[in-house]
Amino acid sequence: MNFCYNRHHAMVATIRCPRCELVLAELTDICPNCGQDFCPDCMAPLAADAALCEVCGANFDFFCPDCDAAVAPEASRCPRCGLSFDEEAPDVAGRAEQTDAAPETAEEYGIDCPGCGERLYAEDGFCTECGQVICVRCGTALADEDQTCPSCGQQQYFNCPLCSFELTSGTEMCPNCQALFPTTCPACHGALETGASVCPHCQQQLRIEQRDSVRIVQTIPLDTTVLRLVSCPRCGRDFDAQLGICPRCSQPICTGCQLILYENERRCPRCETSRVSPLLCPA
Repeated sequence: MNFCYNRHHAMVATIRCPRCELVLAELTDICPNCGQDFCPDCMAPLAADAALCEVCGANFDFFCPDCDAAVAPEASRCPRCGLSFDEEAPDVAGRAEQTDAAPETAEEYGIDCPGCGERLYAEDGFCTECGQVICVRCGTALADEDQTCPSCGQQQYFNCPLCSFELTSGTEMCPNCQALFPTTCPACHGALETGASVCPHCQQQLRIEQRDSVRIVQTIPLDTTVLRLVSCPRCGRDFDAQLGICPRCSQPICTGCQLILYENERRCPRCETSRVSPLLCPA
């Protein structure tokens, strides 16, 4: 199977690849010569589809190379888009680098609108340019009255289990009550349909929690990016959202979608952005 990992890098000493003996740079977690995988935490060699490092115990998540949905390590097909993870298939996945922010340009979005050709993100459920409604799973053009996709059978709408507000499938958070819908099962890490209350893979009962995002107080355009100043919900300090943590009280937030995180969360439960520990000035 060909998966891509979302993992953070760790500073390690220069090592030699045990497969081809190429000398590797410090931040390398895959050999560019032979494709040997290494644990990003301890640099131990890994099997191609390893979900756990046997040396240091680090866990890895797997994502579909086509639609970026989280999948179980033993899966043979993506539960969202149906992509087959065949050993014979071309290696189109590769290894994904750490991503700190959600895509902001049309070129980074996944599909062309079937109505006007504009680049868009399928999980939005519609094209912002022409208004065409599309399937959140396969991108097929839909009529306004379609409840399910005629191509893949995906249910297009669901009611929030906490407040019954009608939402489009693929919605990560209910705008009415701030309910956060998990995309992967915390027990088996299998992919979940939006709004699911029970994991279809291991039958684990799922807990849907309500979670807020930090308030953006100022947006400052820069040469190559945008600086977002947010207000800490714990102490009220304004700070750069890309820090990922309040420099006064250490409240963590997601650098991708600005969701408020818990201390022990290593990845945002909403957008899957990995949490990076910043270097803060001690003064």
